[in-house]
Amino acid sequence: MIPGRRGSVRLGTSLVALVLVTACGSGGEEWAPPSTPAEAEKATRSTALTPEQWGHGFRRAQDLYEGSGSVPARPGKDCMWHMTPKSERPDAVVLSRYVRLPRGEDAGASSAEASTSVKVYDEVAPARSWMDALRGAVERCTRWKYPTGHVYGDTRSLSVEVAGTDDVLAWAMTVEDTGDLDDGETVGWRYVAVTTRKGKVVFSAGLTADPDRHTPAWVRDRVVSASKTMHERLTHQD
Repeated sequence: MIPGRRGSVRLGTSLVALVLVTACGSGGEEWAPPSTPAEAEKATRSTALTPEQWGHGFRRAQDLYEGSGSVPARPGKDCMWHMTPKSERPDAVVLSRYVRLPRGEDAGASSAEASTSVKVYDEVAPARSWMDALRGAVERCTRWKYPTGHVYGDTRSLSVEVAGTDDVLAWAMTVEDTGDLDDGETVGWRYVAVTTRKGKVVFSAGLTADPDRHTPAWVRDRVVSASKTMHERLTHQD
């Protein structure tokens, strides 16, 4: 999950996407991954969360609520995220949504901002590869750097379970530098992300919040709940 541009700092994905591994759906039916572009598009739109699904008070981000395009990137051994060469980019259908929690009576300010991203690959192998690359970065890098100038420090892995999925990776960080695009008002904010794989589908949820207004437990619980909601929506398509 990679920060994207917002009014202050947005956390999104480039993120921020077959061997069939099934989970029980409603009525005892087994889940099948999207097999056509239309099914993949439907899955992304059904799984990425709306403001209401994050909880009371959340609204659409002011500058960008929804995006279907992404420039693939991977964390390198230098702990810098590098754009994936076009020749190496796997086919995938991607959708991201960005939301915010307004701060008090100031409708233009936020006390928290969140994102969800869903990526449906053509095959399961690149989905596994993405998870492996992300896990390597979490284990190796105490600080993450991005081409935009954003810097996140104090990186630490978290233990999170999303039942019925194939792979889960969770971590927390602190915003150290918001780069050239933003005004720096969110430096020191806490960030928690959970990235999950179900077959050839990778979905992520991340939230950054003002530590003076939201506790670490509040941030973590919101992201874990969002991840579980995304899994439920993915595996219970109408």
